Formats: sequence, structure tokens, C-alpha cells
Amino acid sequence: MASNFYSVKIGRVPGVYNSWEECEKQIRGFSGAVYKKFKDYDSAVEFIRGSKVDVSQNMSGKDVLYAYVDGSYNDRDNIAGYGVVIVKNDTVLFKDLGAFRISDMIESRNVLGEVRGALKAVELALANDFADIVIVYDYKGIECWATGEWKANKILTKDYRDFMKKYMKKINIGFKKVKAHSGEDKYNDLADLLAKKAVEILS
Repeated sequence: MASNFYSVKIGRVPGVYNSWEECEKQIRGFSGAVYKKFKDYDSAVEFIRGSKVDVSQNMSGKDVLYAYVDGSYNDRDNIAGYGVVIVKNDTVLFKDLGAFRISDMIESRNVLGEVRGALKAVELALANDFADIVIVYDYKGIECWATGEWKANKILTKDYRDFMKKYMKKINIGFKKVKAHSGEDKYNDLADLLAKKAVEILS
């Protein structure tokens, strides 16, 4: 018997699948796909029928874990950085930042920081036994490479896609895009400040 069930509500062929590989065939590259992992078959069926709420579609739920991620880049020293702010019920649970010197992939600039931030957010959620997470980003590639909507052509994006595929077997991941540097979202602004601070510390 399958240890997990993957419910595809919107995809090429909606239904309940016994493996991530089967599920992925139905949602990879499918714009607007809606899917979720369950431990039991009945819950997976109920999700398709509409009695369950998908965290990637319902972004206003009180108990949803949101991870705001952003990246930054220092041209002078070739340093990329990331900032992560994880929030639940309007309370900041975790803040994290990091930076690293770039010897290659310079063309990726702050995208490298964005990617590292997204991966770090998922790692923090897994380490603290959360079942769902919504990654809030301002660079569309964070979602599109993970879901397969964009083709991963470079080593960076291929590695990111592969890591996210692995993580999606362990935790339900949703995505939400916000405007960059708009001042409209305090947590996104905080993630941006953390990313810039990380770069300054290493400079």
C-alpha cells in the first residue's frame, strides 16, 4: 500500500496517484495546477471533491505558514545573499540570512540568493515538522522552476528544481508572488533587508 497519496485537483488528468512520479506527470508544466499530498486515501479523494483546502490556493488561512524570501547581490565583491522571514498568524517564527562569494554563475547574480532563500525556508519548515508552507517571493522563477513551468537550463536552476522535487515529497509547498520593493508588505521588505544585510556583513 502506498505510504502517501497525491491528489491532483487541476491537471492533465485529475485523480489520486500513489507516487510523486505519477502525480508529477499530471502537473509538470501545467499552468494553474492544483495538487496536494495526503497520508490517507479518503482525504485525497475529499480534496478533489472540494471539502479540503489547498494551502497553495488559499493564501489567507490563519494557520498557514508563510516564508518570505529575497535575494541581494554585491557587484563589487561578487557576493550573493538571501533573507528569509517565516510567519504564522502574523507572528514571526524564524528569521535567517546568509551570504556567499560567487566564483562562478556570476550571471545569476541575486537570483542565486533568491534560490538559496527558498531552499532554506523549506529546510527550516521540515526541521520544525511543519506539513505545509507557502513561499512568498518577488522573483517568478522561484515558483516556475520548482513547478516546471519554466525549463531549467542552467546548473543553478536544475539543482533548485531537483531539490524542490525532493522536498515536495516531504512537505506541501505553495507559492505566492508579491511586488518587489513596493513597501506594501512588511515581511517581504524585512526579507529584502536581511538579504542586503547578509551581503554587507560578508563584504
